[in-house]
Amino acid sequence: MAMASIIGHCPNRPSVLLASLLQNKSCNSRAVGESRIASIHQFSGEGGGELRRGQRVRRARRRGFGLSVTRSMAGSSEQEVRGGESVGRPEMLTTASYSPPSWASKLHPLPSQFCTLGQFPTPIHRWNLPGLPKDTEVWIKRDDLTGMQLSGNKVRKLEFLIADAKAQGADCVITIGGIQSNHCRATAVAAKYFNLDCYLILRTSRTVVEQDPGLEGNLLVERMVGAHVSLVSKEEYVQLGSVGLGKLLTEKLKAEGRKPYVIPVGGSNSLGTWYALHISFYNLYLVA
Repeated sequence: MAMASIIGHCPNRPSVLLASLLQNKSCNSRAVGESRIASIHQFSGEGGGELRRGQRVRRARRRGFGLSVTRSMAGSSEQEVRGGESVGRPEMLTTASYSPPSWASKLHPLPSQFCTLGQFPTPIHRWNLPGLPKDTEVWIKRDDLTGMQLSGNKVRKLEFLIADAKAQGADCVITIGGIQSNHCRATAVAAKYFNLDCYLILRTSRTVVEQDPGLEGNLLVERMVGAHVSLVSKEEYVQLGSVGLGKLLTEKLKAEGRKPYVIPVGGSNSLGTWYALHISFYNLYLVA
């Protein structure tokens, strides 16, 4: 099978083949003017209304949740329900212990900690759309307000994955996605905050692979935070797959004495999926 040609782009050279990459002759894409990215200012939605705390409590009671839950829902808006208990959200950019809900205690793997990458819980606002059918309401979960450099809901999976990378003693992370992947951008920023180098394998057209991808969109943010960027054509991606590409780069980094941690495409694995279990308890049952 022909070896794929992941292209690693550098400011001074347009590309380098995977063969060179595996022989430790590649150059990594360094930050083009590393800079701290300004934080997003959170705002309240206009033309709508946030679900009132009393409404949340009443709906929780109608669904049969105990007083320990409803009382916590009536508490501070800065508190988050975790497994039926209200726990103060730790300070941003720290690692804290995680206690899963009792109904999920037999699932595997069970996360034991998480990193605080977002401002949670995010509000739910009513959206007043004209022409809605009678007795129809539209509500929006405002994950655009998570607060980590436009990362939105992407930080939810990364809270568990970055914590696991640190727990395993990794010094860098690898992930894969499209040329303008929001997940890859969020991973690069999160890794920077937790002192992990980030290696991105980005899928694009063969035409773009053969030239420097530039500093547009998510690529700008990724390079600003010092991510190491490599490109692969769509044809080569189909040939080797994301798992195969990740293994090749992992072997190369280990040969250099690094300790890489692979995050799958979109952060979608059994550990990353815990974010869905967590917010479903808070959002679906207590709020919806």
